Amino acid sequence: MARLKRRPCYGGLDLAAVHDLTSFVLAWPVRQFVYVYPWFWIPEEGLAERARKDNVPYVDWVARGLVETTPGEVTDWRFVTERIKQLARSLDIKQIGFDRYGARDTVADLAEAGIEVVDIAQGPLSFNAPMRRLNELVLSQRLIHTGHPVLRWNVDCCSITQDANENIKPVKVERQRTSKRIDGVVAAIMALDCAMKNEVTEAGVL
Repeated sequence: MARLKRRPCYGGLDLAAVHDLTSFVLAWPVRQFVYVYPWFWIPEEGLAERARKDNVPYVDWVARGLVETTPGEVTDWRFVTERIKQLARSLDIKQIGFDRYGARDTVADLAEAGIEVVDIAQGPLSFNAPMRRLNELVLSQRLIHTGHPVLRWNVDCCSITQDANENIKPVKVERQRTSKRIDGVVAAIMALDCAMKNEVTEAGVL
């Protein structure tokens, strides 16, 4: 992170439903590689019960600093935006992509802080190019990450669906199971989409 600090990066923000994970992922294009790092939030109250019900180690992840909690029983968007604004003060965040659903106040707060935000439609047509790019980076071992356990879990929960034109988008495996989460994958795809549309590839090596 220290070496990436001065390099341009692009974000993806996936705002969850009231009790689910919210995810923010930054992507740094550097030559032929893309470096990614995620942040996750979950409501503090009822955490242990949610972990038991979903059979997901939220309590352990919070204790290890892998997931941050927001006060109360539902996700406090103000806490999330303040954290992102804090990151923007130390990192060169050029743009953040987001899903418009339920995000009006959140993105307005970020925009007022001088952070460029762009609406990314959540369908196969919009997700096709960045998702295929993500797959290419993974297969060629050019996606550099920390092995973040929560992001790994999101990947394990993820499958794809496609439309009649073979445009693809991420979906949950066994979508009827509420414990499945792909928030980090969706945020990573939106971050990569922003980077691709801005056609930025930083020269040099870390």
